[in-house]
Amino acid sequence: MHICESLRTIRPTGKVVCDVFHGSQVLPRKVRIRKCHYHAIPDELWSPISGADAQRLVLKSICYHVEDNETILDEDLVSPLVDELFNSFADDVSFFTNDDCISHSIYDVAVIAENANGVVGLVCIEDDQQP
Repeated sequence: MHICESLRTIRPTGKVVCDVFHGSQVLPRKVRIRKCHYHAIPDELWSPISGADAQRLVLKSICYHVEDNETILDEDLVSPLVDELFNSFADDVSFFTNDDCISHSIYDVAVIAENANGVVGLVCIEDDQQP
């Protein structure tokens, strides 16, 4: 099973969007986000984040409710999947998060991975799935 499919289905509540892009699928941030049906978050609201912090943010956001920090999943169960996802990105990738602008987004937490050509990875975690 593909790593993103595992991450999309592991969380029993809310929604996880996970995609990795290659070749012609690598598009500039605004285009990629629009193609993923993601709300348009202005570039200035995406905050740079280190790879290690991005990895921790994704792990914590999948394992705990963002609002109240209630445990959803054991970190030991999810950590190998998140590790595998982040290990698949090349060294030239930079990470960005919308974590500082949650109210502007349909997702509670989003992390994107970008290289010079565009977005190569996207993980979004929504606490409670919208109707």
